[in-house]
Amino acid sequence: MVKINPLFFLVINNFLLNIKIFKKMAKKIYVGRLSYSTTDEMLHKHFSQVGNVQSAKVGKSINPQINSGNGYVLMSNDKETEKAITELNNSLLDGTRIRVVEAHPIDQERKPYYYRHR
Repeated sequence: MVKINPLFFLVINNFLLNIKIFKKMAKKIYVGRLSYSTTDEMLHKHFSQVGNVQSAKVGKSINPQINSGNGYVLMSNDKETEKAITELNNSLLDGTRIRVVEAHPIDQERKPYYYRHR
């Protein structure tokens, strides 16, 4: 049996963190209390007031005519993310006051939960 030096794992981990695809991305923002008529475009336009928006998605409901009342926004960097959270929390969008907070760590990952354990 071959013994592997624990230092080997530390070196590999640091190497992987320095590769561009494994670097930390900007934080994802959770947007709650959306109106059921809010669209992706409206959410994108609202958040583009404070910075560059990479993606804005409104959650889908079982009923295709309405959304689930929440969504996620990804800004281009952490400074814009913090600015969006402080400035747009409790702001009006489509006639309702929205809740803007940093997304839960589980939601920060790219793949949904059901893809991670396969």
